Amino acid sequence: MCGKEGDGVKITVEIPDREFWSLAERAEGRGVKVADLVRAAARDLARVASQPKDVVRDLVKAGLPDGEISIRTGMTVQTVANHRRGLGLPPNRRAAWVGGSGKPGPSSLGKGAA
Repeated sequence: MCGKEGDGVKITVEIPDREFWSLAERAEGRGVKVADLVRAAARDLARVASQPKDVVRDLVKAGLPDGEISIRTGMTVQTVANHRRGLGLPPNRRAAWVGGSGKPGPSSLGKGAA
């Protein structure tokens, strides 16, 4: 375990050059470091694991179709649809989702994602 609260665990991650430079470009555009984006993505993944219905609700309300939510969360499309229906939310039409505009970023899975 870590020492006192606030300490972190250092993790080395190998990222292909092309993906790293894409992350670096995004980070620079947001005025943050690549490590900040990686930490945000890790928090988002932890939230998907612990609060999947909340994540699905937030992404459906953001206008994403089930297929896109599936890609972003790693859930199957069927699991996403089951959560969405359980929440009483209608599906978003794929045509309404324009792949690049308004696309949520790495830490935009809703409340609780930082």
